[in-house]
Amino acid sequence: MNNDVFKNRLSVVINSEDSLNSLAKKAGVSEGLLRRYLKDGAFPRLDTAVAIANAASVSLDWLIGLTDDPEPHPKKAETSFDPSLLDHISKEISGVYLKADSRISGLDLVSLSGKIYADIVAEVDDPIERMGAVKMKMAELKKELSKPALEQDRSKRRA
Repeated sequence: MNNDVFKNRLSVVINSEDSLNSLAKKAGVSEGLLRRYLKDGAFPRLDTAVAIANAASVSLDWLIGLTDDPEPHPKKAETSFDPSLLDHISKEISGVYLKADSRISGLDLVSLSGKIYADIVAEVDDPIERMGAVKMKMAELKKELSKPALEQDRSKRRA
């Protein structure tokens, strides 16, 4: 993944809005922060990226360059965004990588956190059971990181 993709797509989103100010207000962020992303190519925190995607009515996957389809994924009517769950998942992933003496880029952390969050929200309705699902997903991640590099490459090709 590449920060230039985010920067370019953020520019597209801003141009489709009335103004940078309009998007900033809808996303609940400052204009200065959006300008920094455009100028420096900085990548936002996951909760900020989600807020920008939601405000612009585009998918997070598209905004960060994982897909070419900007259409948001359909959501369950009763499901609402849970930033504390997403933050918890991000921290858990960081911890798993740290314990495995591995590195994960900020962009990859955002992507993986978002994917795990979406999987859990789609599979588990009860907030308490979601914490158990996070533990299970982290166990799977630990197992994946403990595989030798060659074996990881083979499993990625199969997926």
